[in-house]
Amino acid sequence: MPSDPHPRAAFTDDLVDELADVFVKNRGVDRDVAETYAETVLRRDRKMRKWLVGLRANAVEAVYLNLSLQQYEAYRVHSGEYSPKDQARIREDLTALPSDFVTERGEEWAWLHPRVRWVNEGVDSTIQ
Repeated sequence: MPSDPHPRAAFTDDLVDELADVFVKNRGVDRDVAETYAETVLRRDRKMRKWLVGLRANAVEAVYLNLSLQQYEAYRVHSGEYSPKDQARIREDLTALPSDFVTERGEEWAWLHPRVRWVNEGVDSTIQ
């Protein structure tokens, strides 16, 4: 069997499925809507030097580390593109690594990106 020529695409598909499950569970939306939300959240992760950290509790806001501005940003999640009115800057320690940011905030997360997920192992086993 030939190997997948685009392993990132397969990884992204897995994340879309994971995120869609979280949106269905936390927001009670249909699967199609949940997949659209997931794709919107992940699209920003690939654009404009922003790393997705995770979804806050209830999966209403996605949190990103803006590498260009060196700050964390939260955006309300909906089916369209993000606009400036959806954004709320999080004025915290702007030099904190995503792993430190997650643990120091002490808030609940509906989902964490695999790049920071290991941080909460043993802290809250209910996090995806």
